[in-house]
Amino acid sequence: MTTNVTNILDAERLETFAKIIEDSPDYRVLRALRVVATAEPPREMFDDVSLLVLDVETTGLNYEASKIIEFAARPIVVDYTGAIIHIGAPIVFLEDPGAPLPAEIVALTGLSDGDLSGQRIDDEAVRHLFEKANFVVAHNAAFDRPFVEKRFPGLAPKPWACSCHGIDWRAEGFEGKSLNALLLQAGLFQPNDAHRALSDVDTLVALLKSKLSGGRTIADILIETAQKPTMLIEATGSHISTKDVLRARGYGWASSRKVWSREVPLECRHPEEDWLAENVYAPSLNAKANGPTIHEVTALQRYSARLP
Repeated sequence: MTTNVTNILDAERLETFAKIIEDSPDYRVLRALRVVATAEPPREMFDDVSLLVLDVETTGLNYEASKIIEFAARPIVVDYTGAIIHIGAPIVFLEDPGAPLPAEIVALTGLSDGDLSGQRIDDEAVRHLFEKANFVVAHNAAFDRPFVEKRFPGLAPKPWACSCHGIDWRAEGFEGKSLNALLLQAGLFQPNDAHRALSDVDTLVALLKSKLSGGRTIADILIETAQKPTMLIEATGSHISTKDVLRARGYGWASSRKVWSREVPLECRHPEEDWLAENVYAPSLNAKANGPTIHEVTALQRYSARLP
């Protein structure tokens, strides 16, 4: 009991010092990230949103040639104001990929072949997590979602949201988009140095809780953004000579479909078509098609390798 009281007093004293320091414009204070599951289950309200925050570690970057070696997730619940009202316990699984880990993955994650030997993700547990979620959230959903869909092909489609690309971080006063950079700018640091899936999940949960200058939480803005349909514009048949202008415009190379593509808001469709007509499909540019291929995209398909 004495030790617990002493620890509490020490924590209160340190926090007092921290507040004194951060009142000075010459200093910034970073607090260690602590994500704690809430003891009580969330109330059941019709406007609450259940999010499954997840991250995977893999043997490589290409989902077709690589495998998941670690799956981590936390279920959370957001109320109508955008506040997180419940944080679930973490779920973490390791999985043996059936081959030795590349040296760079060992160095990055700290995982070894011995750690993974004989390990397997509990498919039923993952299915249960997905069933309860209204949205799945990852920091780079275009990376995580194809890996998850490949590993768990029987999962019912769920809307996905991406905290990396679904928030205009620069407009909100942040620099960069990496989780660690965003966390530091939010006044926190990750005490676990290893690049592990649960560390990234907890970092993202902390960011989702953060309030921006307008008073809204990042979770609130992300959910709103994810629900808006967008247009996926594919520069079908574009000549190789236009790849640099496409990249500069914000197009990315979709290797699975072998096409340059860009997702834009609905209202930007026609201006984008006009730009393509001039810069990609003009007769002098030798495109193999007359114009782009366009798909309307919702959160159910967004970031999926199965799209279109």
